[in-house]
Amino acid sequence: MNKSPPFKKILVYNDTFQYAKEHGETSLHHASHEANIACKEAIEAAIRENHDGFRFNSQKAVPPVLRQFGYERVFYVLANSVREKEWDGRISRENKAWARTIPVPKDECWNAAFLVDKVNPGLLNLFVNEARHEYLLTKPLKVSDIKAEAKKSYAVSKANRSRTVPTERTSWPRYRRTLCGGPKRKTRTA
Repeated sequence: MNKSPPFKKILVYNDTFQYAKEHGETSLHHASHEANIACKEAIEAAIRENHDGFRFNSQKAVPPVLRQFGYERVFYVLANSVREKEWDGRISRENKAWARTIPVPKDECWNAAFLVDKVNPGLLNLFVNEARHEYLLTKPLKVSDIKAEAKKSYAVSKANRSRTVPTERTSWPRYRRTLCGGPKRKTRTA
């Protein structure tokens, strides 16, 4: 059995190499950097293994990576990768905005080593969506979240209802014509 190092226990080093060098923390920086690279490789492998050319099973791809590296490191690596693809339309605006909320120091030569760049950016976007969703499932719902979801569900329900129920007073045959595309014609049977 191949036992991987306990990457989850290695803290994410959130400063540049220059800062680490000035403060005698290069060993912490290097350990974190190695874990970041391993996380990047695990994300790419999970995406490749769970994409058959037509479908991507993000629900199967994300949890093992999160278990191995933890949310903080996975989010750090994903945010670094999404920020570098700011120009790419295959990554959603929501994920780009989310990536800007994760603090990743500008350390270009070091950050380039853990860019998730050997997979399609659209699949990376789906991976980010699922990782963020998994994280939200670990958090308790707030009253404001419940109210927002109820409001959203009501709006969808109301929109769907307006398409199937006549908005003005009408007789059934007229309603049937508008709903079903015209009057029903009787066909002759021989």
